[in-house]
Amino acid sequence: MLGSVGGAPGIEAMGVRRRIEGMFCQWAELVLKYRWGVVAGCLVLVALLATGLPDLRVEASFESYLPRDNAKRKVYEDFRRQFGSGERIVVLLQPRSLYDVEFLSELRVLHEALESELPHLDEVTSLVNARHLVGTSDTLISEDLLYPLPQNAADLAQLRSRIQSNPLYRNVLVSADETAVAILVQFDGREESSAKPLAAVLAGFDDLAWDASQPERGEMLDTEQSSRVVLALERTLDQHAPASTELFVAGTPLLAHRLTQAFTADIVLFVGASLACTAVLLFALFRNVWAVVHPLCVVGLSLVGTLGWMGWFGIPVTAVTEILPSLLVAVGVGDAVHVIAMFYKRRENDDDVGSSVTWAMGHSGLAVLLTSVTTAASMAAFQAAALQPIRDLGRAAPVGVGLALLFSTTLLPALLSITPMGVRSPGNASNRDTAWVDRILQWFGRIGMGYPKRIILGTAFLWLLASVGMTSLRFSQDDLRWFPPDEPIRIATEALNHRMHGAEPFELIVEVEPGSDLREPELLQAIAEIQRRARGLEIGELRVAQSLSLVDALEETHRALGDDPNAPLELPATRGAISQELLLFESAAPNDLEDLADSNLRTTRVAMVVPFVDALHYPRFGRAVRDVAQNVLRERGLQDRLTVTPTGLLMLGGETFELLFVSMARSYGIAFVVISLLMLVLVGDFRLGLLSMLPNLTPIAVILGAMGWFDSPLDISSMLVGGILIGVVVDDTIHFAHNFARYRTESGCAQDAIRSTLATTGRAMLVTSILLSAGFFAFTGATLSNIVMFGVLCGVGVVLAFLADVLMFPALIMLAAPCSPGCACRQTTSSNEAQRPSEAAALPDPSGAVRSGP
Repeated sequence: MLGSVGGAPGIEAMGVRRRIEGMFCQWAELVLKYRWGVVAGCLVLVALLATGLPDLRVEASFESYLPRDNAKRKVYEDFRRQFGSGERIVVLLQPRSLYDVEFLSELRVLHEALESELPHLDEVTSLVNARHLVGTSDTLISEDLLYPLPQNAADLAQLRSRIQSNPLYRNVLVSADETAVAILVQFDGREESSAKPLAAVLAGFDDLAWDASQPERGEMLDTEQSSRVVLALERTLDQHAPASTELFVAGTPLLAHRLTQAFTADIVLFVGASLACTAVLLFALFRNVWAVVHPLCVVGLSLVGTLGWMGWFGIPVTAVTEILPSLLVAVGVGDAVHVIAMFYKRRENDDDVGSSVTWAMGHSGLAVLLTSVTTAASMAAFQAAALQPIRDLGRAAPVGVGLALLFSTTLLPALLSITPMGVRSPGNASNRDTAWVDRILQWFGRIGMGYPKRIILGTAFLWLLASVGMTSLRFSQDDLRWFPPDEPIRIATEALNHRMHGAEPFELIVEVEPGSDLREPELLQAIAEIQRRARGLEIGELRVAQSLSLVDALEETHRALGDDPNAPLELPATRGAISQELLLFESAAPNDLEDLADSNLRTTRVAMVVPFVDALHYPRFGRAVRDVAQNVLRERGLQDRLTVTPTGLLMLGGETFELLFVSMARSYGIAFVVISLLMLVLVGDFRLGLLSMLPNLTPIAVILGAMGWFDSPLDISSMLVGGILIGVVVDDTIHFAHNFARYRTESGCAQDAIRSTLATTGRAMLVTSILLSAGFFAFTGATLSNIVMFGVLCGVGVVLAFLADVLMFPALIMLAAPCSPGCACRQTTSSNEAQRPSEAAALPDPSGAVRSGP
């Protein structure tokens, strides 16, 4: 226990505090003795960490959200290796007329240019090379739909008939109303050749063998590869896109590229704005250039060291970790300001630099240590989250906070003793200019002490309003809506959703029991029924635009081998017919069969085309499809013979975001417990220690309630607000509690202790709150709306937390631990409110003896 609140001063607690403060004084003496060595050591440490900066990368791919040890992610990776990543860009063309010879010629030129000029290419698919099966008496031929290119009205009429009679083209390559066509450009992150392996056609279908010498397929594009793809695509479209055609380009690689650009630009903006605000405020407070330079040195070295450490350990900059630089600026400056503020308090008494540094470290060192521990602990709790970027924040933030603590307690004292810091006398201009700050702080204190019941009732009313608002909170994760409405990628994706009803793959893996395969008619009929019922599902904005599977390939083959090319699509009726037609299909289109089933015909995929919508719709849709599949299999008695598993990047990402909300609650719980225990130790009174958490929880509750009232959804960014705030704003509460316990122990008077706390650490609390809120409000200049909202919520939260510390905390103290009846403050008037114990009273000197004052 560091202080006694409830009754008489705690002699033992006061002794513990003095011993700890004495240790900080001795540490400061040691730093001052070896100041140049300390500066050199800090620079060497940062230089070593900075060697990791070249390996630091920006990561915006959707795969980066997923935990690396997630079991469902491994299932998806196995699926990718078998069937490809499905990562693609869609080029949507809206011509004046689809059935126009000139347009079709331009479409073919663009298709061939994309095939020849794009890197990391897996496949380009459009009407140019769409599969058109033609059956003869004894064989099956697969032709490209636009080969040869139509030349006259008769050719165009034949093309129209072929497109309209094949439902597999609809909402994939051509819109249902035939006003738009799509080019699907699929990629693979393999560095080796992306040529597909050709299946060797041996004596029978069962004897097919695959070329094992080819590299594994299905690698996702990394950030650098996505950038190369997008730049090459832009050049190709500039040169070869039809001039008379309206063009839209969308897809996950393009979205990842734009997110990467936004992250990079925003980081520069955030850091620059935070540093600029910090410099202006520090100079306004201390009127000394070195008092600005030193905190910025602490922040800059902490930031460089943290980013270098991230590079060393492969932690990327993402939509979550991009807030880290501004967070470290605020935390690092907060530590430095408390030390420098106390340094100048001592200098007002004309003490030399060395003794002022030692006194400042003794006064603020323990509080700086505890605030750093609480912030690091709250950030470390994010490692329990389900999303990889949040885990990464939980790994990197404590390192940055630790470096800021290290440099604030080593480099900063050394720099203060090396550079000319000046002397401020009690009556000089800088003090006169900032006297109004002290008057405002004391006014807050008088309100808190004078009207405690009204303040607590008002707080209870805020909690009631917040509780009502929180009942309307909803969860959402729509990366596309982060962009402004006029962003090209958003316009293009919405156009795809409207014209083609979607372009993103949602996958089902269908596996057959051992000893059987997919040539059984009843199994294929069950898959066909699952597809039919799935196309009737609608979850929010999500519904199936098209679905493709082995069933569709067989139906297409069966009709092509018949006499009527416009006959209804249906499956062969016997196992023998299925085997024969699959053999013919494989001979005509080997790569197409490889995209649909494995070589043993025991696993197949059902690729459903869906729109790009809120990610939380996908797991709900997946569960609905799984229920449909189970119902179909039960009805047909096949539940033991077929296994249907939803997968795909969208599905997996949506499920992971669902887990986010559970794991974030766990992270908040861990942070709350850790910080509550520290507050109990600081305040020294169980009841008041618990109550001291209210100033930190109230801003979070108010913000969540306001989000509910204004229908602002909780997403990956706003879910971080509570964790960030509970780790950052608790710093001021700790400084308040630390100094209150000190002054209460000295005087035995709660009111005197509150006034003394506001007079000494109150100004630093105000400055750090201004710096924190300004740093967060700088996020309002971000490109992405989720980051803007994050900055607004955190900035407002910091302001509310400061008000809670200077109003609610004094009110709680007056109600839960008031002065004893015999306390002098009960007989004095408010004229005594300006009197307080000397700031330096009872502070230990480096030798451990108690000093009586300056």
